[in-house]
Amino acid sequence: MKKLIVLLLVLLPCLALTAQEADIRRLAEHYADVQTLSATVTRTRHNVLLAQDEVTRGHFFLKKPGKMCLSFDDNKDMLLMESGTFTLVEQGRRTVAKGRNGQVLGALGSVLRGLFADGSYVPDEAATVTVEQSGNRCILTVTPLLKNAKEKRRLMFTSFVLTLDNTSGRLLSLRMNERGENYTQYDLTGHQPGAAVSDIVFTPVVP
Repeated sequence: MKKLIVLLLVLLPCLALTAQEADIRRLAEHYADVQTLSATVTRTRHNVLLAQDEVTRGHFFLKKPGKMCLSFDDNKDMLLMESGTFTLVEQGRRTVAKGRNGQVLGALGSVLRGLFADGSYVPDEAATVTVEQSGNRCILTVTPLLKNAKEKRRLMFTSFVLTLDNTSGRLLSLRMNERGENYTQYDLTGHQPGAAVSDIVFTPVVP
């Protein structure tokens, strides 16, 4: 009996992981023949210290094999992913995510690449990924694995929540939870698979 219990404890996480991979690869099938994609983005920044949320309109662009970006203010404000590396651009200031924050964003990147870029998903050791089905929505939550409480205080993001349409595979929203109850949410509409996407849309505008 003890051996059976030990075997189950080993196998159950593997079975769950296989189910997560299957869901991600199933959604990725919608993008198998899609080389480019554009969409309209509404960004909502929520800060508990402020009375009103900051809402901004922008664009989402995808170009295979590995370029994605969320762009605002003519590329002066961006979240750019290229070859698994994230670059943050705010008011023309460019910062490449490094260290533990880079690893955590890299875990999000693994999911995004699995969904939209190469159609394959490789679990990242920096985070766990859970899948929840809610009606016609598939909700993926990427949660960083923390080494200690000190590391938690240093991380920019506490989790990422991606909501996708099960029928079309479209990314409906990406929520990046920050410390406390602060968050930034990107809501996508007007998806255009196969849209003309120039490389220039992935170039940040910096002083």
